[in-house]
Amino acid sequence: MAFGISGLDNISSLINLTFGMTQTGAAGLLAGLSGGSQSAISGINAQQIGQSYLNSITDQINFNKTELSLRNAASALNTANPNSSFNQIGAATSSSAAVSATTLANAAPGAYKVEISQLAQGQRNQGTALDANASAAIAAPGGYGQIEISANGKNELVTYQLNGTETNYQALNKMAAAINARGTGVSAMVTTSVNGGVTEARLNLTGATGADNGFTVRSTVGNGAEAAGVNAATNPAAVAQTAKNAQFTVNGVAFESASNTPVLGNVGIQLNLKQTNVGAPADINVTGGGANATQDIIKFVNQYNETLGKLQSNTSAYAKESSANLQSLSARNAEALSAVGVQVGSGGKLSVNEQQLKDAMSANPGAVSKAFNSGGFAAGVQAEAERAMNKSIASPTDTFNVTGGAFSAGLNYNLMIASNIGMFLNKLY
Repeated sequence: MAFGISGLDNISSLINLTFGMTQTGAAGLLAGLSGGSQSAISGINAQQIGQSYLNSITDQINFNKTELSLRNAASALNTANPNSSFNQIGAATSSSAAVSATTLANAAPGAYKVEISQLAQGQRNQGTALDANASAAIAAPGGYGQIEISANGKNELVTYQLNGTETNYQALNKMAAAINARGTGVSAMVTTSVNGGVTEARLNLTGATGADNGFTVRSTVGNGAEAAGVNAATNPAAVAQTAKNAQFTVNGVAFESASNTPVLGNVGIQLNLKQTNVGAPADINVTGGGANATQDIIKFVNQYNETLGKLQSNTSAYAKESSANLQSLSARNAEALSAVGVQVGSGGKLSVNEQQLKDAMSANPGAVSKAFNSGGFAAGVQAEAERAMNKSIASPTDTFNVTGGAFSAGLNYNLMIASNIGMFLNKLY
C-alpha cells in the first residue's frame, strides 16, 4: 500500500519526526536509499523504502550477532584475554595431606617433587595453671600493670588495667586483651581445664612462625608476666614450643622458609606445607588449561563453522568479505592447526580429532596455545570478527554513520535503528 503523501519535503518531515533528524539529513537518507538524487524522488513510495531499509538493518543485526558469537568463542582461547583457557594454569598434588600448591602469574607447566622435613612453627609460651575463680595473684600497683614483649629486635610495652577485685580468670583475660590490642606480633589467649574438681586458667602466648620470630616477655610494672608464668627467665618451663623455619626440598634442592606458605618465584608457584613427608615426596604437577582449553577449542570450532556457513549463504558485501577473510586465516594456519588435531577441510570448514587434541594438550600445551595465539588462528579470528562488526555498524548512508564505536555498541545501535524503522512504517498507514 503506497503512502498517500508525495513530495520530498513531506516524506522527509515524517522521517524527521520518527528519527529526530534534520530535514536535510532525512532527505539525504531517502536519496541514498532510492539510489537517486534528492530532486528525483518526489512521489516516492515511502513504505517500500522504509521496508527495504528495515530489511537491510535486520540483515546487519543478524550479521553482528553471528560475528559476536564467533568473537566471544575466539576470545576464550586468546591469551591476550586474562580469562582465556590457556591462562588458567593449575597445580595438582599427589598428596594433599602433605602439601598443596597454587599457581602465580608467571607459572609455567612443570613437575616438582616436594619433600618436607620440618614445618615452620611459632614460639609458644604456656603459663602456669591458676585457680580460675580465686582472687587474682597478679599485682597491679595503682590499678595498672605493664609487661614488655621483645620480638624481632623491637621492645613493645603493653599496659593493662586491674581494679583489685578480679579473679585469676578475669585478670588473665584483661592481660590477653591488652596484648592482642597492642599488635606486637605475639597473640594471647586464655584456656581453662578442670583438675581435681578445680577449674584452672592459663595464659598462652604465640609468636609468628619462623626461627627469627622468637620472643621474650617480662613485667615492667607489677608482676603480671611472672604471676601468669609466661616469663621464661623465671619459669623455664614456660616455653612449650620454640620458633622454627620450615625445611624442605624441591627436586632435591634444599629450601628454608619462615612460613609454611613459601613462594617459589622462579617457577611461579606457592606451596602450602601441611605435614612432614620424609622418604615419601609429593609430586606437584603444574599444567596448562587442560580440559577447559580442550572444550573451548571444540566450542570455537563449532562456532566458527556455524558462522562461516551463515556468511557463505549471505549475499551482502560485508558477509562475503568476512567469509573470504576467515577462509584465508584458516588456510594460513592449516599446518599449525593440523599438528594439534584441528583439520581445515573443504570450503574452509574445520573438524576436530578430539583424541589427538587431548594428546597434544597433555604432551605440549604450549604448542597448542601457540597454534591459536601469538599471531595464531584464534587471535586472528577475533580480530576479523571485530573488524567486520565495526564495519557493519554504519547504515547505508553517512547520515547514521557511527565511527570509533565498539562492536557491541554497533549491535545496539542497529537494534535501535530497526525499532525506529518499525515506528516509521507504522506512521505510513
